[in-house]
Amino acid sequence: MGRIILWICVFWTSQITAQIINGDFHHWDTIAMFGQPYINPAGWVTNNNNYNAGLANTPVTRGVDSTGFYAIIVSREWGLDAVLPGRLKQTIRSQGLTRIEYYGKCDSLFQTGTCDVNVYGGESNHLVYTDRILNKDTAFLFRSIDILPEWIQGYDSVTVEFVANGRLDMWDEQEDGYAVFLMDHVSASYISSTNHLPQANQISLHPNPTSGQITLDQIPSTSSAIWITDLSGRILRTLSIGEDVDFEGLDPGMYVIRMEDRKGNVYVSKVIKSDR
Repeated sequence: MGRIILWICVFWTSQITAQIINGDFHHWDTIAMFGQPYINPAGWVTNNNNYNAGLANTPVTRGVDSTGFYAIIVSREWGLDAVLPGRLKQTIRSQGLTRIEYYGKCDSLFQTGTCDVNVYGGESNHLVYTDRILNKDTAFLFRSIDILPEWIQGYDSVTVEFVANGRLDMWDEQEDGYAVFLMDHVSASYISSTNHLPQANQISLHPNPTSGQITLDQIPSTSSAIWITDLSGRILRTLSIGEDVDFEGLDPGMYVIRMEDRKGNVYVSKVIKSDR
């Protein structure tokens, strides 16, 4: 019972974490304080509950295959399909956040149903990104979200939410919708403090020091973006590959250029911005 009570506290207090907790959905907790017990993925907030008459309402359940567990999100309420969306979300620290990655499968769609991915500034207060999947997937697909600095400016945290979006229209059955969204291997990438940079994967660039633009001598072929950060890891600029790497407008001092390829390899180098 002690573990269950502890989990209830975590579930309702929206802890902010630096990394995705239980992104592979290996750990599930039993909620059994009132009414019919049900399971919930540890570290995640869902709309599972057992309020009405003590019966469990579980739009989010556990699936299993040869690779392990995953989350099944269904637009279901009290056993009735296409009534309300199923929701799965988690709030994480925003400072240094560069990317959110996941493997998802929009497994079933009917009429107006959709599989949605949302990112909010703060705890579900300000929608900054949404991806609405309108077609069924035949397998789990890798997807990623590059976090732009303006999305998280002014927020200590961001919330990533996965939704099986469905509805039941009492007046027009053509507006009914149903969806099943499978989710696995959710992760977040951060730029960490860079007072000590690893010798491996250094970026070759010139000139350094610079009063404005620099040239990168070699760019990893699968890099998706270039970040300019301060030494604490705070992102100052996000640049597309091929865009000028320009320090114009930044105060003199030491900065970090960072890139990351799709295999997760990190490339960094310190750059000194001079007065002239």
